[in-house]
Amino acid sequence: HLAVDLKVLEEWDVEHGATRRGHGEVAVTYLATLFKKLRLHTHENIGWGKIRLPQDDLHTGAFWIALDGGARARLERGADVDAALQGLGALMRHVAPLLLMCDPRDLHLSTQVRSPHTGLPTVFLWESIPGGVGFGERLFTETARLVELARGLVDGCGCAEGCPGCVGPAAAPGLGVKLAAQQALCALAVAFPAPPAVG
Repeated sequence: HLAVDLKVLEEWDVEHGATRRGHGEVAVTYLATLFKKLRLHTHENIGWGKIRLPQDDLHTGAFWIALDGGARARLERGADVDAALQGLGALMRHVAPLLLMCDPRDLHLSTQVRSPHTGLPTVFLWESIPGGVGFGERLFTETARLVELARGLVDGCGCAEGCPGCVGPAAAPGLGVKLAAQQALCALAVAFPAPPAVG
């Protein structure tokens, strides 16, 4: 388990329209706090333990997108905003490597229910490469495609409440992570409509 603290250092492009999004340079501080004990051949989780390691610091590139008041209003009453952010972020992290043609381990996810930078619930996708290689800028210009791919993944998944293949496992029964993420994506699809099909 990683405890992650992310701060935006510099914003290179930002959009303050219906939905706030941007990309730029971020400082990420992360600290491993727990380890999982896995069975060797089955990868079955058989426990966990605390660890003490020095923290790591990284300056890199990132893309972020925030749920404004309109997007949050589309979440059904009682929906957990943190669950929606986690599900939305997991979906975007799953599909972003298809757009970027990169290894999935090149991107990491952080969510902030009230981001110090945007003041809104915000999803950050940050690069594991020091200094970054431009993935944030590419995701900024391809936001509509990113949203479209994420919607296709979650709508096509046959699970009921969420699974590792889409929004991730539900943090707690009854939170409705999958539904909350779908509602957030519907709001983003209004702000960033899918590009017309070529052909």
